[in-house]
Amino acid sequence: MKRASRGFWTTLNGRKLAHSTVAFSTFAVATGTFFPQTLLIKTYRDYMHLFRGNDKVLLPDELEEKFNKCLDILNLKEVSRRLQKPFTVFGFDVFHAGNAYTRQGAIIGIPINYRYKSESDIEKEDIQISTKPVKWVSPAGEQLAKCLIVPDDQQTFAICREILSTQNYQVHMNSLFSSMAMVMAFAFSRSVNEKFHLFDRPSAIRYTFYTLITLFTVGTYFFAKDVTQMSIEESVDEKLCELGPKFIQSGIEFYDNLIKRNIALRELLGGEGESSYSTTGNNLYYFRQKTLPLTGRKKYFESKLEEYKKNELELKKQPST
Repeated sequence: MKRASRGFWTTLNGRKLAHSTVAFSTFAVATGTFFPQTLLIKTYRDYMHLFRGNDKVLLPDELEEKFNKCLDILNLKEVSRRLQKPFTVFGFDVFHAGNAYTRQGAIIGIPINYRYKSESDIEKEDIQISTKPVKWVSPAGEQLAKCLIVPDDQQTFAICREILSTQNYQVHMNSLFSSMAMVMAFAFSRSVNEKFHLFDRPSAIRYTFYTLITLFTVGTYFFAKDVTQMSIEESVDEKLCELGPKFIQSGIEFYDNLIKRNIALRELLGGEGESSYSTTGNNLYYFRQKTLPLTGRKKYFESKLEEYKKNELELKKQPST
C-alpha cells in the first residue's frame, strides 16, 4: 500500500491532484488574509464593535468631531477622508483595519475610555480582565485607572496614528506574502522530492523534509509580515513627528501611558500578565516581534523632541540680519 501511495503521486493524475490542491490552498490562504480587510470589512467591524446587550455602542458626537479634526490635521484628500470610518471598538486600545487603497476603505476603532474625563467616569464594576473583576483598590489597580484617562492631545495623536497606519498597501502585501509562502513550499518540496528521489525512500524521511520545509516557509512568511509591520510603524511615527513639537510631546506621553498601563496589567493578571508584558511594559512575543517595542517608540519621540529643541536653540543663537 505504501508503494502504491508513493507511486500515485508520481503519476499524471497524482501531479494534477497535487497542483490543484496547492492552487486551491494558495487561493484560500490569500483570500483568508485579504477578504476580512476588504470585502468583509463590515463584518470585521461588527466583530470588533463594542456591544451593550444586543445594541452597538455608538460613537458620541464629541469623538466624531475629534476624528474629523484629525483628518483635517493630516490634510488627507477628500477621497481618502470618505474611506475612513470610525466606530467604538471593544477594549481600551485604538484599532484599525483595511486601508485607504481599497474601495471598501478603512475602519478606525476608538475605545470607550476616550470618553472618560476623570476616574469617576470609569464604569469599574463593568470592567474585567481575563473574566475577573479588577482589584481597583491596589497600587496596580489605581495605576490602571489613571492610565484609562487619556487626555485630548494624546487621543488626537492616537487617532492620527491609526489613520496614517491605513495609508499603505499592507493588506495587499500580507495577502501576497501568504500566497507566495504556499507556492514556495510546494516548489521547494517538489524540487527536494525530485533531487533526492524521496518517493523511493521511507515515508518518514519524506515527512521530515516536509516538516522542515513547512517550518522554513512559515517562518519566512511571519518574518516578512513582521518586518513590514515594523517598517510601517517607523514610517507612521516619523510622519507624526513632522506635525510639530506638540505632536512629538503628545507621542511621548501617549507611549508612556501605554507602558504604565501594561506594567499595571502585568501585575493584575498574575502569571498571564508576566507572559504578556515585560517588566518595562513592552508586549511580549515568542519567536516573533510583531510590533516595535513601546519603549523604543517612546525613545524615538524623545530623541526627536531633543533634536527639535537643539535646532531651536541654534536658530536663536544665529545673528539676525
